[in-house]
Amino acid sequence: MTVNFVSGGVAEIADGVFVYVGPEGDSNNGIVLTEEGTISIDSFVKNYAALTQAIARASERPVRIAINTHDDADHFSMNHFFRRQGAMIIASEVCRSRIETKMGMPSWVEDLRKRNPALAHELTAPADLVPHVGLTDRATLKIAGENIELMHMGHGHCPGDLVVNFPERGVLFAGDVLFAGVHGRLKTADVDTLIAMLERLAEIPCTTVVPGHGAPVKGVGSAAIDTYRDYLVVLRARIAELISNGVTEEHVAAELEGWKYAEWGREELFPVCAHHVYKDVAWRMRFSLDNKSQIITRTEP
Repeated sequence: MTVNFVSGGVAEIADGVFVYVGPEGDSNNGIVLTEEGTISIDSFVKNYAALTQAIARASERPVRIAINTHDDADHFSMNHFFRRQGAMIIASEVCRSRIETKMGMPSWVEDLRKRNPALAHELTAPADLVPHVGLTDRATLKIAGENIELMHMGHGHCPGDLVVNFPERGVLFAGDVLFAGVHGRLKTADVDTLIAMLERLAEIPCTTVVPGHGAPVKGVGSAAIDTYRDYLVVLRARIAELISNGVTEEHVAAELEGWKYAEWGREELFPVCAHHVYKDVAWRMRFSLDNKSQIITRTEP
């Protein structure tokens, strides 16, 4: 079976590095084998059975480290299961704090239970989903002699974005800083900062980059990063043009039909993406205009 973002499945992308590709564009989850145990990168309780089976097939060793790239539910919602195995859970401090806040809200906990009703009874202690460790900048883990780099990138896709680099294996896990061939909601994105993050990511040497959503392709490194950067640059520019021409938020998605990346997967999410990018661009344009107005006022005699 071909592993793609429609069918999903497990792809081996490097020696001891597997990716569970979420079906229908669901989140990608990393499985990295070491002599000291398995490392899990992101997890979605909706796909609990398939992901746990993939981990068990890859190695008999338990998960010792679970890393969350950000605080969307499809990237941290199996933390409590990994904690029960004795795993240390790591995220950026911003992400850790946001998960802690969410797990203190009954509405958020109930939402997680609905992601997989058959496992709702397992979520008895919401605090078990909160990571143990929060990074404020970057750290290097030394596991079985291998260096693993964790880098807090800031607020791009969402506050607290973290990427995970395995330089000795040539694999970079980018989380939702990167989408490949599928649309995302971008509901909390800072588009300008996200574009700048992608430029930084492109400077990290790697053989394979794993997006948060979309199939990872072995041997495709910075090309995927460059493509998503272009996606955002083109979208931002077109939406800025539409705003200047008086197009309202309600009509922006319709105006973007047939644009350069219209054929990407999960097309049903694009209207949501367009609305959120519209809000971000409109806010920046208004802020810029306000600043110019203030400068003119100050310089008048």
